[in-house]
Amino acid sequence: MYASTLLCFNTYVFAGALFSTIISEVLVSRLGWRRKFQIFASIIFVVGIPCVATFKPVVRTPATEETNTALTKPNRCEAFISLCKTPAFYLWLFATLCWSVNLFLPHVFLIDYMESIDIPSATGAWVLTAYGVASFVGRILAAVIGEKIMAYGSMFGKDSCRRFSLASVYVVCSVIAGLVTMLTPQWKYLGVVYAYAIVTACMSSSLHSLMFASTMQFFGDELGIDVWGYANLTLAIGMVTGPVVSGAIYDVTGSYVSAFYMCGGLFFACAFTTSILPIVLRHRPPKLEVMPDAVIRNDHWTDDM
Repeated sequence: MYASTLLCFNTYVFAGALFSTIISEVLVSRLGWRRKFQIFASIIFVVGIPCVATFKPVVRTPATEETNTALTKPNRCEAFISLCKTPAFYLWLFATLCWSVNLFLPHVFLIDYMESIDIPSATGAWVLTAYGVASFVGRILAAVIGEKIMAYGSMFGKDSCRRFSLASVYVVCSVIAGLVTMLTPQWKYLGVVYAYAIVTACMSSSLHSLMFASTMQFFGDELGIDVWGYANLTLAIGMVTGPVVSGAIYDVTGSYVSAFYMCGGLFFACAFTTSILPIVLRHRPPKLEVMPDAVIRNDHWTDDM
């Protein structure tokens, strides 16, 4: 249920990103970029205020409390200690960092790269539109493929996720994205830029949309929620670091070619890391270590103070 809900939510999010690219091009060409930002900010304000004002938390019943397997507040320390002793935890965060560096790069420097290879910047809006369409399609494909892999694995028992893991999707998507990213600077044509935008958008959006489902499959209900929080932190770090590092490379070299090679190498690093992740999970499965009652009582006493 968690996987299906999040994948559908991500699909709707990128559907909005798809149409916003087209609308942005029209507004900038007719009203200018300042007016475009003002209009978008007004829409966010008008829509966001009612959403926040009418938000209500989910009402929990005794039945849902019994079936809720998420960790409670006193167990946060137990989860953190258990994760620190789990090698798969570090591998998963490293893989997330590698592909997240590439997530927003096309939005940042792709048009500048097109100008550097004598492609008119006026076509940039259409390239980014193709990027948005591919992101939308990639998330739908990820939802279908991811659910089928998990359903197929469940036919073979509870521990089948070690054999039929979503890590295989990460390996395939990362390898494809890495190859396309490294080959793009070799040919300075508009069609190659379109291919890069479409393929990397489809692959990156698939990785992004499967992030929660994969985390829960790898680490289970007890530790998965905690790993999900750390993975989102790593995702944010990667999205911020990627454009900064790529810009620094351009300032030093005067070209985006090295940035493409860096991004391609990070995709391959993600593929290698996720390929060994199921093996590590099989030999060192994550386990929640329960702290002694005395330590838990002391934690309660500290919270009360």
